[in-house]
Amino acid sequence: PSAPDECVVDSGMDINLKVGDTIRLSSLNEKSTLETFVEQEFKVVGSVHSSNYLNYERGTTSLGVGELYGFLYFQPEAYDRDYWSEIYVRFEFLFDKGFQCAFLIE
Repeated sequence: PSAPDECVVDSGMDINLKVGDTIRLSSLNEKSTLETFVEQEFKVVGSVHSSNYLNYERGTTSLGVGELYGFLYFQPEAYDRDYWSEIYVRFEFLFDKGFQCAFLIE
């Protein structure tokens, strides 16, 4: 994506999204969630693979049915926040041994 109202989607998601489609944030989201984003609609400009998700499992969540089915990437300008909620950390001493760690900051 090159603009705050654009996104790329997980190429492994099993839903029918294509370039040019529009994704709209649901008004059923909590107000604080909606206020996190500058825009409420995003144009799909591509699909991507991520080295963060090497298999079909995308992880778990405390929302909905508890399972993640895919991811989207946005430009930093799409967020109305001056902080990040997720960080990936690589420890050189572990990476040299074939380990990589990711930590979620809430």
